[in-house]
Amino acid sequence: MAGPVIEFEENKNLFVMRLATEYKIDLGESWLLLPTLNFDYKQEYVTWGLSIGLGKRF
Repeated sequence: MAGPVIEFEENKNLFVMRLATEYKIDLGESWLLLPTLNFDYKQEYVTWGLSIGLGKRF
């Protein structure tokens, strides 16, 4: 996933670029584990994020 954004603030508008990747791990027939890695670039700083999702198939 990739996408540019403009963050509107009271004093200044900032350009933000997000890059992310997600991987699907099957946990049996109906459950999924979804680890995600995010990278956000702002004009003022850079952040990294790691998240884990849990999904169920119906």
